[in-house]
Amino acid sequence: MTDSEYIKTRKATADALINWAKTGIRQFAMREAVNDYLEVSGANRSSISGEEAILAHRK
Repeated sequence: MTDSEYIKTRKATADALINWAKTGIRQFAMREAVNDYLEVSGANRSSISGEEAILAHRK
């Protein structure tokens, strides 16, 4: 992913969060934007990969 795509995703997420905070509507659009941003940024990847990480996190 290029920097410009990352910045566009971050901006869309911020806009969705601000809109939801101001109006209280479009919660699911905000949630999808946040999930997309977390996936793009790599925040949802664990240090150990695979099923082991998922099981270890759930304990």
